[in-house]
Amino acid sequence: MTSPVISVYLGSDIKEQWDRYARAKGMNASASIRQLINFLLAKENGSPKTITDSVVDAGKAKRIEIRLRAIDMAGLQRNSQAQGFSPNRFIVGLIQSHLTKSPVFGQYELDALTASTNQLVRIGTNLNQISRAINRNPLEMVRVELIEEISKEINVHTQHVSALIEANLKRWQGGKNE
Repeated sequence: MTSPVISVYLGSDIKEQWDRYARAKGMNASASIRQLINFLLAKENGSPKTITDSVVDAGKAKRIEIRLRAIDMAGLQRNSQAQGFSPNRFIVGLIQSHLTKSPVFGQYELDALTASTNQLVRIGTNLNQISRAINRNPLEMVRVELIEEISKEINVHTQHVSALIEANLKRWQGGKNE
């Protein structure tokens, strides 16, 4: 049997970015990679064997054991997998969300935020074009339509992110507004 450990060279820049990402999600780098692998396998195969977080960092996290009825465990597995989490990470997210009253994003939300960020990049490109046009000919008026288009893109982005955060909070609150 081969070792269940995979070692990958990322380079210092990518490693630092990944560590920041994982810390922002309340995970270590390994747990966030396991979550990503679970998400990709679920996307590819439908329902892969879940990679469990068997590594416990005694300096940062404490281990707790809970017992669930079989029907509750099946629901936990189904819901956590559907949302891109391992069952353990789903429970941690649920607890963190209730304690901090702040979003805990899974891979699906991160994908949506990435798409939203791409919209911001397009907006930035448009703003650079306006800036260059003004610098080339300060007396030329900037087209009102272009500014209105950029304003609409910003509003769409803001609404998208707001809806995402609201849906995320509702998920962890069981669909209730607290």
